[in-house]
Amino acid sequence: MSLASSRKFIHYTVYTSNPEDPVITTLIKAVYQVRELNRWQLPQGKVLDIFFSQDGQIFVAIQKDENDICVWDSQTKACNPLPRQDLIVVAKFSPNGKILAILSQNQTGKDRTVRLWNLGSKQFDYELLGLQGSKSLEHQRRSANISFSHDGKRLAIEVDRGNSSGKFGYLWWNLEHKKPYLLSYDYLISMSFKSNDHLLIATLNDTNKSPYVEVINWPSGQVSRILPTADIPDSIHNVNFSANGEQVTFVNGADFYGSEMWSWDLNNKQWVKAEEQSLNKVDKSRFSADGKLLLAAKRNAVNLYKLGSDAVFFADILSEFNLPQGAVENMMFSPDGKQFITQGDDGILRLWDVDLPYPKTEPKFSLEGIESISFNPNGQTIATIATDTQGTVRLWDLVGNQLQEFPKVSGKIASLSFSPNGKQLATGGEDGFVRFWDLHGNSLKEFKPYPSNPVKIIGWAQNGQSIATIKIDEFNKDTIKDTIVHLWSFNGQKLGEFTVPFNEPTVGSIYFQSDGRLKIIYTHGDGDIVLWESSGRSTILNTKKLDDIFGRSSINFNADGSLFATALGSDVALWDLQGRQLMKFQGYKDRIKSVSFSADGSKLAVVGEDGKVQLWQLGGLDELLQRGCERARKYLATLDKKNSDRHLCDGIGNSQQ
Repeated sequence: MSLASSRKFIHYTVYTSNPEDPVITTLIKAVYQVRELNRWQLPQGKVLDIFFSQDGQIFVAIQKDENDICVWDSQTKACNPLPRQDLIVVAKFSPNGKILAILSQNQTGKDRTVRLWNLGSKQFDYELLGLQGSKSLEHQRRSANISFSHDGKRLAIEVDRGNSSGKFGYLWWNLEHKKPYLLSYDYLISMSFKSNDHLLIATLNDTNKSPYVEVINWPSGQVSRILPTADIPDSIHNVNFSANGEQVTFVNGADFYGSEMWSWDLNNKQWVKAEEQSLNKVDKSRFSADGKLLLAAKRNAVNLYKLGSDAVFFADILSEFNLPQGAVENMMFSPDGKQFITQGDDGILRLWDVDLPYPKTEPKFSLEGIESISFNPNGQTIATIATDTQGTVRLWDLVGNQLQEFPKVSGKIASLSFSPNGKQLATGGEDGFVRFWDLHGNSLKEFKPYPSNPVKIIGWAQNGQSIATIKIDEFNKDTIKDTIVHLWSFNGQKLGEFTVPFNEPTVGSIYFQSDGRLKIIYTHGDGDIVLWESSGRSTILNTKKLDDIFGRSSINFNADGSLFATALGSDVALWDLQGRQLMKFQGYKDRIKSVSFSADGSKLAVVGEDGKVQLWQLGGLDELLQRGCERARKYLATLDKKNSDRHLCDGIGNSQQ
């Protein structure tokens, strides 16, 4: 396949803000990030509920006007009308998608009715009459809720009385026997069935002007408290329980301030608040069926979280993405949690892929006792700094065979960088020296830019005629207001300098553009990741405050400067220069202290705190095309047969996993 046809493939499989990104970089984004699989334009009207079947079919209940409702499905794309109702309040699909429960009220606003519409027989199976409530239809629509038990045999209805006593729940136990029960709770804010079909009832209470959320398990009678920490906990916008009832998110206030997540501590029998940064301010959230994933949306921005194994704290954000336009109104996972759908206020239903592939590890590659690592641009060798007292530099092939050990020098080697042609190596020492070597370990040149400071960052200009260095003052770092980047010729002549406005030793990587301008990626003390350019422009790339920012052990550009990698704890994340997390790889057994891209972006070397190295195969052009097509085939098959894009993956075989 030609590069031209490759770019055509890319254009239709991934959104990218930079059309000049190299093919490999763009394909990596397409393969390893959450990606849109399909989209449908919904008929005009208000979406009441969405159902996602086991076989991937989607049903949407749409309110056309105050009395009309229809059910749209993703296969026929038709919206089949139901008989006209009273004024429609809310509707909910049953867990198997065969029943649609509809709550409506008469014109007076005093009487409410629940009807069960059978989508198969296209008739009402049952009616529950005589529910009383508020006269305000709009207020009722904002507060009403219907919840099915997971076996589909029980139904809970949450309606507003319209007086000072708040809401009550009308519980319809056992739909087979048509026997209803009334549960009355003041200030009810949410009702939801657990996977064991116990009902969780969340109420807002106030003791000595100290509001709190109380969770009641019915019929077991167990009562527990959640203590919100937001400034305005007396105004709860929504509450969302996971299926097992062990996690809950709630949003405080009309401006969605103070979103929180809590998890049930099984040992201590109490609710525990998750990490402060883990949820941020959101207006909607949705758990996967197994409770291991969480979607959180704020307007058009959506974060995908993976919950920690202890069910108390988030592991971290797996991916972040934005709807192209429109705010998120509804979200839902598929039953297996591998896909999810979003419904935007632009009337478009989008299907997204969650089942992210993980890079393959090269089993033959094995190195130990390594401090940091760097790929040669020729793609054939790797240079490493050892963890020994001298920081010994060695050269390796891609299967881990040592090719060369460089001579010891007076100070420990702290940094290294290959020249653009891959024929030379520059090292920075704790003794303040910059040394140039050939690949046989022969010393070519050396000079001492910093008499009393180590050289810890080195970057080569693309023409190979100059380098940039940064010194780190370990003893006076708390008093330094700015950092100076120096430019040097191969002979040690000072060519210029730039002042970078940061005062912490957290510089990750220097990248020279083809025009000689610099890009520097670094972490700021308050938790932001910042992109600085030699024009003086600074851009905050990651606005989420990361509490463990000082545990970030590595941050590096890829070879063309279009992506950067961060290592935090045992996780590696890849970002674009707009600050969007494109992918995250988890599961390294130890804390990661160094990462390095190969020149073509197809490999990532990861060094753990234990000094061991893993070589991750992100994929070359052919493999990424294959893996990208594997993810795109279902989507392409949905296109009209006359659409030429339907054949973009023809002739591209399956990759060998």
